[in-house]
Amino acid sequence: MNRLDQVVEYKNFKYADRTHEARLSFESLMAGESPTSNSESGGGYKPDMCFNDYFTGDVADLKEGRYVTYVTEYRGRKTTTKTTVVGKDADNWCVEEWTEGDKSYGLLMCVAADGKVVKAYAAAKGDKKWTEIKVNGSLFPDFPKPKMTVTDDTKEVKAGKFACKKVTVNPGRTFETYSWFSSEVWKLRDKYEYGGLVAIEWPEDKSKMWLEAKGEDGRATIEVKKK
Repeated sequence: MNRLDQVVEYKNFKYADRTHEARLSFESLMAGESPTSNSESGGGYKPDMCFNDYFTGDVADLKEGRYVTYVTEYRGRKTTTKTTVVGKDADNWCVEEWTEGDKSYGLLMCVAADGKVVKAYAAAKGDKKWTEIKVNGSLFPDFPKPKMTVTDDTKEVKAGKFACKKVTVNPGRTFETYSWFSSEVWKLRDKYEYGGLVAIEWPEDKSKMWLEAKGEDGRATIEVKKK
């Protein structure tokens, strides 16, 4: 999936203190980098940096074992991202995120109480251990809040059927988007006042993202030594 195309589609999607633009801009930056050569899987891709505001979830919802899996479909191509809370490192939460798509890789973030990433690791698909990577400053500035409407709705996705708040962003405009949020979904990947993300649809580009699965029995894919 072309992350730069996603950034274009998401550029007007901003109505919380954390943004899809930030996440997708970061992923597009990573997708443009050269594959690393120190992967144990034989040179597979993995990022060499992370931004300190890359974690866009709610620290209050972090609990060991919780996970959410989202699937994004864009022009017939799918990307799957699984976010799992795998424990704590001192006072910081350890959040593992694996992406499967055009590029498959993992990130392990140590998230402080204020939601900032203070340490990060990366792995290519097939790696047996994490590689510590640098953490840079904020990824993206805030955007103006777009016009939107909020209504009660029900949304059924692969993970189940949820009572939701449906948010229509930029109603009547070219980049109109529909999003569904529910208090029944943990905010591990995105943080919004209406609850965790259930689904997003971009009718203009025939793209969508949905909650594929969630649970409380998630485990670390690659172990890391904790302090």
